[in-house]
Amino acid sequence: MQRTASLWSAYLEMPINDYQVAMCMALVKIARSMETAKTDTYVDLVAYTSLAAQLHTEENELYV
Repeated sequence: MQRTASLWSAYLEMPINDYQVAMCMALVKIARSMETAKTDTYVDLVAYTSLAAQLHTEENELYV
């Protein structure tokens, strides 16, 4: 996620965090589910949001 965040930051010319990458990937899954939802779409969605939560809480030293 950090590598993707670095690339997106360079491309968009604004800072992007690793947890934001995970949330954006979750949004991609949601968008795809509006067309054709497969079981792995939901599994991937859970995985991306779980990663986002873990990365965000580690960054801010908070615990859920």
